[in-house]
Amino acid sequence: RCDFVKILERATGEKDNLRLMNLLSTYGSYTVFAPTNEAVMAYLEEKHVNSVDELDKLDCDTIALNSIIEGKAYFTSDQSSESYGKTNMLDLYMSISSVEETDEDGTNPHLVMYINNNARLTHVDDSVSNGVVHTVGKVVGRNNQMLQKMLEKDMNIHIFYQALERTGWADSLD
Repeated sequence: RCDFVKILERATGEKDNLRLMNLLSTYGSYTVFAPTNEAVMAYLEEKHVNSVDELDKLDCDTIALNSIIEGKAYFTSDQSSESYGKTNMLDLYMSISSVEETDEDGTNPHLVMYINNNARLTHVDDSVSNGVVHTVGKVVGRNNQMLQKMLEKDMNIHIFYQALERTGWADSLD
């Protein structure tokens, strides 16, 4: 059984009467970054617990809500900027980056994508009836970009960011 599914079954988010697993099986559109069982096991080791059953509700909520974007299915071929246009279910923006890597022997260069600079996409664009699932090799952590960089890259608030720069306030955001 998939450990991430167990996490989703235990997670409720803000509405304790609505399980996220039930939400994901309704109409709507979702992008899900599902960690492999190995990724969940590594997370459990970091937390010094033996199973998903030992995680508290807050941990399950955080993992689940941080891994889901509600309202749009983002395929990797659609992505042209360094962050998604919508926030995840914790109201945080998620960054996406591409890095050229090679095999261990230094051959076979290929493009590898990361979410929030820490979770490598291992299988992408698994289309489901109400969205898309991307498999990641690590539990998705929070975006570690500084606020100034996030504002600078957001084209929806470009004029606001220019005003911050001209007044000197942008430097105080680091």
